[in-house]
Amino acid sequence: MEKSNELNELYEKKYDLLDELKIVEKKINILEKERVLKCSHEWIREREPGMYGELFTYCKNCGINRYG
Repeated sequence: MEKSNELNELYEKKYDLLDELKIVEKKINILEKERVLKCSHEWIREREPGMYGELFTYCKNCGINRYG
């Protein structure tokens, strides 16, 4: 019986922590969006090294990719 009780407590703690993690992730997403919206973007274009390196454009300040 005691092991079962301990197991239930651990499961409860696990789900509480997962709920808290979801809240933190949501707050991070909100702050990231605000940071991007308030940014005065300075776009930089770079090509990946190599023969067929892809060209990409990103903001020097906030790091967002210009095309997605």
